[in-house]
Formats: sequence, C-alpha cells, structure tokens
Amino acid sequence: MKIKRHKLFYPEMRSEQFFVRSFFKDIEAKKRQIESYIPDEEIGNKLLPVYLLGGLKSYYQIPLNKIDRQKEKEGISMILKLSCSFFNKAYHPNQKVKVQFDDEVIEHEGIETSDYMGYTVWLQYMHLYITCRCDTGINLLKTTTRERLLNSAQMHTSEADFTFIEFIQSIFLPEVKSSEAFQKAWQACMNAKEEYTGQDLGEILMIYAPTLLVYQALFSGNSEAFNEQLFEALELHKEFYDSDREGAFFDYPENDGAVSWPLLAACSIAHDSGLKVNVESDYIPKWLYEGEVRDWGLKF
Repeated sequence: MKIKRHKLFYPEMRSEQFFVRSFFKDIEAKKRQIESYIPDEEIGNKLLPVYLLGGLKSYYQIPLNKIDRQKEKEGISMILKLSCSFFNKAYHPNQKVKVQFDDEVIEHEGIETSDYMGYTVWLQYMHLYITCRCDTGINLLKTTTRERLLNSAQMHTSEADFTFIEFIQSIFLPEVKSSEAFQKAWQACMNAKEEYTGQDLGEILMIYAPTLLVYQALFSGNSEAFNEQLFEALELHKEFYDSDREGAFFDYPENDGAVSWPLLAACSIAHDSGLKVNVESDYIPKWLYEGEVRDWGLKF
C-alpha cells in the first residue's frame, strides 16, 4: 500500500543547499546561545532550540530520495542534543544539570521558563524522541504534568490535547494503564465535536483520533489491523494538510504536513515490537522508523 504526499508549497525552495545553509546556520546560533547563556537582544533570556524542528520539517518537503542521509543525521543529532539540553534546564530550575553541545557535556544551572513549554512543543518533540529512540528526551517529557502545560505561554488547549498527551505518556509509564488512557483520549476526541469547528476540530478528528486507532491496533499485535489503521490515518493526514481540497484548513500546507511525526513514532514502536509496516509513504520515512541510526551522540 502506498500513499503519495499532497502538493507541497514551494518544494523547490527546500533543497539540500537550503537545508545546509539555513538550518545548520540556525543550529550554530542556538548552540552558542545555550552554551554561553547570553541573552539575545531581540528575544531575551530564552532557550530556543525548539525552533530547529521547524527547519527539519521544511527539509522533508524535498523528495526523500534527494536527501543527503549524512546531513539529515547531523541535523537530527544536533536537534536532540539542543532540545534535551533545553528541557533538562527548564524542568530542573535552580539545579545543576547536564547539557551537551557537539560531543562536550557540561553542567549548567536550570532556569524556570514558561516559554515553549506548551502542548504543541511537547507533542512535536516527544514524537521525535520516540522515532529516534532517544531515551533521554522521552524520560524528560514522560512525566510532564497538565499544570506545567497550562502554565506555558501557549494559549488554547482542549481536553483532547491533554488526554492525547497523557495517552502517549502512558506508553512509557508502567504505573498508568494505556487502555484507560486510550479511552479517556478517545472520548475527549468524540466530545470535541460539540465544542470545536474548523481547523481545531479537524486536527482532533483527522490527526489525534486516527493516531489513537493506530496505537490501539498496534497494541493488539494484529499486523493487518495495524496497517489498515495506518493507511487510513495517513489518508486523513494528507486530507488535513492538502490545501487544494475544497474546504481546506490552510492556504498552504504547514511544514508539519510534509512528514507525520505522530505516525512515525507509532511505526517506530511497531517496528521494534516485531510488527511489519506494509504502508509506503514519504510521510513516514522508512529509515527513521526502522531505526537505521540509533547512535545520535547524546551522552547525558
């Protein structure tokens, strides 16, 4: 089974040269900022490696067969190091914590921040960490509380957002029953029909809910059911981000749509559980969910 991606916006801009020139320049800037912890004149005293994931998402807008695998690995490796450093500092205020730049691990003091600590950032990075088998990142995010998410600078959260996060957390928390977390998340998605419309409801019903069904099939151990749900989830992902369809939510597809990180994470768990992924799509790069590279150089 194959699913082609929707028409992407300005794909010619997302070339290898664009990635190397723009993305790696941003990486070096964020690395220097965290390393020296000197406030930025424009943005203030904040750590912003979270922006880097946007550059990686843009990178995937070029055809996968044209991507330089080594450059991609370098980019992901730096994102993991910088984002884990960011979360380690943010989650441990006034404590000595380890951060990493390139291959050097050093101590910093944690600092309280509400910036970039909301549910959207949490979901983006948790899916990345699961896909990359980054235990450091998973362990940092798996115990995040609603209170912390609510105290972030990000506005607009729904019960579906929270319960979806709590379901993903349950996968890595033995004391939490994933079946119960699934039911709460599923019910919240269904209840959203009475509270939301447009893009907000579309994200809940076309991204959250299908991903939940993929996980339900995954945990059943039924390979055929898993691939059927995965195919349907990818079709809905494509529909959600397709700006050419009638009633589209976007004037152009957001960078998130070029790759489905939620479904990549699920495919990674499925692969490691022995389930064969039979669906082919640029939305789910095979080399990532198969864990072709697991040594990302993270040392803390």
